[in-house]
Amino acid sequence: MGFTKIFDKIENYLLSRFLLLKLETHELVSKFLVLLVSSFIFLILAALIVIFSGITLSIVLGEYFGSLAYGFGIVSLSFVFIFLILFFFKGKLIDRPVMNKAIKEFNKFKKDEE
Repeated sequence: MGFTKIFDKIENYLLSRFLLLKLETHELVSKFLVLLVSSFIFLILAALIVIFSGITLSIVLGEYFGSLAYGFGIVSLSFVFIFLILFFFKGKLIDRPVMNKAIKEFNKFKKDEE
């Protein structure tokens, strides 16, 4: 009779721990999804700003040089130059900051749990 009570308590404890782990996992996944969606929205808005700024700058430079082709050519070459810099220095300029940001956010989630 004593063992059944102990086994019932162990079963209840394990079930409670499982449910707690499940809730913590749901919370962590939901926080990650919020971060992912907000980052995606930020990237879309940043891309739109770059696109429209590039078009505007192309038109302004085209009027300044007397040909829209020159304006769009200069801005296109500028974008290619920026792309090449980002491509060759990707590790230092993109990978490390993104990993550091992800680690900070993960540690923030861990602190929230404690």
